[in-house]
Formats: sequence, C-alpha cells, structure tokens
Amino acid sequence: MNKILFVIILITSFKTNAQVWQVIEGTEMPVPVYGGEAVVVDSLIYILGGFSDSLNISVNIIQEYNPLTNSWRIIDSMNASRYGFVAGNYQDSIFITGGIDLNLSLDSSLEIWNLINQPYIFDLKLDFIRTFAAGIINNNTLYVFGGLLVNPLSTYMFGYNISDSTFSIRENFGFIAVYPFQQMAAYANNSIYLFGGVFIATSRAIYQYDILNEELTLLPTELTQSRSGGKAISLNDSLIYVIGGFNETSFSLSGVEEFRVDSGGYTVSAGPALNFERSELMAVKFNNSIYVFGGKDDSGKPVKKVEKLDFVTGIKNENSTSPEDFYLNQNYPNPFNPSTNISFSLSSKSLVKIEIYNLAGEEVIELVNKEMDEGIHNIIFDASAGDLTLTSGVYFYRLVAFNFSTQKTYIATRKMLLLK
Repeated sequence: MNKILFVIILITSFKTNAQVWQVIEGTEMPVPVYGGEAVVVDSLIYILGGFSDSLNISVNIIQEYNPLTNSWRIIDSMNASRYGFVAGNYQDSIFITGGIDLNLSLDSSLEIWNLINQPYIFDLKLDFIRTFAAGIINNNTLYVFGGLLVNPLSTYMFGYNISDSTFSIRENFGFIAVYPFQQMAAYANNSIYLFGGVFIATSRAIYQYDILNEELTLLPTELTQSRSGGKAISLNDSLIYVIGGFNETSFSLSGVEEFRVDSGGYTVSAGPALNFERSELMAVKFNNSIYVFGGKDDSGKPVKKVEKLDFVTGIKNENSTSPEDFYLNQNYPNPFNPSTNISFSLSSKSLVKIEIYNLAGEEVIELVNKEMDEGIHNIIFDASAGDLTLTSGVYFYRLVAFNFSTQKTYIATRKMLLLK
C-alpha cells in the first residue's frame, strides 16, 4: 500500500564524543567541482562529474582519491557531463543517472562504470531525466526522489530494479506537478530519510520512506535550520550527519546536524561545523571517517580543500537520570486521566518550550515557554484544566530546548494516551 503518513515517533537519548573536522593538508582536488557525486568502492573514493568553475562547464571526468596515500588522479570519463545527479555503488560498479543538460540523446540515460572498462549506457528511461534529485541504492534497487523534471508524466519518486531493468514503484505521495529538489538522502534501518530541500522555499522538513511498506512519512521534528544542496551521510543504522548546503540567508553553510534514530525514536541537534562553508558538496563515509570534497563557498567559488571527520559515538544508558544529558522522559502515568507527570533533564541553562499536540498535528496547549536551569525538571499536564475539552485518544508532547552553553537546539517528541 502506498500512502503518505504524519506520525510521531518516540525518542531516546544519546551522547556523541567531541569531534572536530580536520583539513587534510597537502591534498586538493585536481579539478575542483561542485554538484558532483562521491562514491566509495573498496579502498578508493571516486568523484564523478560536477561543475567546474575554472572551465565554466559541467564535466564528465572521474577523479580518484586514495585516502590512505592522500593522492589523486584523473582515471576515466563518463559518457555525458553531469551536474546535480545521482550515483551509487552496486556490486562494485557505479550507477549514474540524471543531471544532464544540452545532451538530448543521453539525458534519459542510466550509465554504469565497472572501474575496468569505460562507462557504458545501461538503460534509457524518461523518469531518469531530472536534475538535483536525491537517490540511494539499496540491495538491487535504485531509489530516486524529487528533482527538477522535464517529463510531466514523471513521478516524485521511483524504485528501479537493476536486475531486470523495471520500476518496482513510481509514486507522487501527494506531491503535484512541482516536486522538492536538492533534498539530502541517507539510508538507515530499512528506511531512506530525506532532509530539507527546496519546495517553494528551502525546507527544514524530514521525510522517512519505509522501503518494506512503501510508505512516505513526514516526521513532526524538523532540522534546526532550513537547508538544501548539502549531503546526508549515514554512519550506521542510528546516526545520520546532514552536512552543509544553503538557504535563504546563506549561500553556503558550514553547519552540520546530527539526526539519530534509536529504539523507534529520533533526535535532531547541532553537530561539529565544517572549516569551510560548502553547498553542493560531495561526501562519503570511508572506514570510521566522513570525507567532504568540493562544493562552493559563500562567494560561489569551488572549495579545493578536503575535510575529514573521525567519529566515535556511544549511546547513553536509557535509564540514567543524570542531568549531564538532554533527555525527555516518558510521561507517568501513561495512559492517564486527567493528569500526568512530564519530566526532562537539561545539561545547562536553556530556553525551554513544551507543547501538547493532537493527532492532526494541531497545538492543544503550550505548557512551558521560559528559561530553565540545569537539572531534572517535572511538570504536570492536566487535561481537564481551564478551557481544555480533550477527548480520549493519543496526544503528543514536544520539547524544544536551546542550550545557552553549547548554542545547540534539542528537539524531542513523545506520545501519550488519555483515557476518560
């Protein structure tokens, strides 16, 4: 069944060790580009295509980077110059589609490079004609979402079965005519998460595409700032980094956000910032690091330097009540009638807002909107207080806390059940 859902997911706490992006000295891209794609195959990273500012054109070159020796070489070229396209690794071959201008014979192409022979055209489909789409290869399926489209019959997303060259799914999920573009996609735990993008304006929205059930879900928690044209990199099944991009106030962003899913919950918070502002960048996870290449800075010029983030993450004990962490606890009692206790902890003084929502996503009441000190806090929600006329059912409480010490915003949502 194909449908769009609006749901609330539970949250757990987490803690990430302090991390800093390193600029890899003595290493610059031979041909700095933005809007290309980076793909890992074995021990090497390949940068495909993109737009070259020095040449003032989209390019078809394939640049190879060896992270062990910090060395570069230009190794091959695609059949077409591509900018704002999708590429991924399947069975040690790189699949490439979209992002073609001024080449009507190849704009609908899916090409393959097996690292041995020159890239070749594998298939031609009208749905492949799109730029600035987001895409992921999972198992034997290429999933592509949104983008700027030419063919009016193309859908917002499709799943293309590589094995038999057929579409397993083509869906709009409620989008009509104009689709989001420059979203950032990453895979985690049988789902593809889509962050931000441009849809009328740059967005803070987060969508979850459930691969098994073929459902698209709009999550109620958003990115801490709107962004498009960055990269989302999955470190594992519980942690995704959303890196760089642009919005209405910044042509290029250095900011990074951490999106964590764990035991059915999620958290969004600020991560370590890049050393250079970058939009339309290329990024990959390689071993225990994220590598970032190219992109353009706030003046529109390509960034030549390579950055690397080495990461170590750990999950805090769910049962810990230490105020060292930001954490929103499950209300108690639950189910409740008419009142329940909501507790949370703050690592330092924060601006706190707590709101109650119904199933339609409408605000029922704002419980808290004030500065609060470090520590563990408890508030009482009384569903019969004042002018409230709530019926039995599921409600949600949302905590937004801006930490004055870390300058980070933490967002958490849990559900509760009112039984009358």
